[in-house]
Amino acid sequence: MPLLGAAQTLVTNGVSTPEMVDRTYMITNRGVALGPFGIMDVIGMKTCYDVLSYWGHQNNDPQTLRNAAYIKEQLIDQARWGCRPAPATISIRTLLTLRQASLRYRAWRRLMRLCD
Repeated sequence: MPLLGAAQTLVTNGVSTPEMVDRTYMITNRGVALGPFGIMDVIGMKTCYDVLSYWGHQNNDPQTLRNAAYIKEQLIDQARWGCRPAPATISIRTLLTLRQASLRYRAWRRLMRLCD
């Protein structure tokens, strides 16, 4: 989820657009079919909102709560649910795909730290 949270932070803070974040991610990670917002679209906005809201409250993290509020105001309240209809449920296949992507991202981060 850190990748999706970081991508959402860029949009919430007005640094970039979802399209630009996805395009940049897919260019720098050749062979990837979806960028962070494409993944969020598959998961569903309600699920993304619920996860960000939960962890924002658990960790008392104002940025995560702002990200959740942005998703609610800009997407959910305007009935833009993503690929999944509301309310969204995540399949086992989606969870495994996200887990594999997360592990690849962590391995890449470790490799980058070794190169520094």
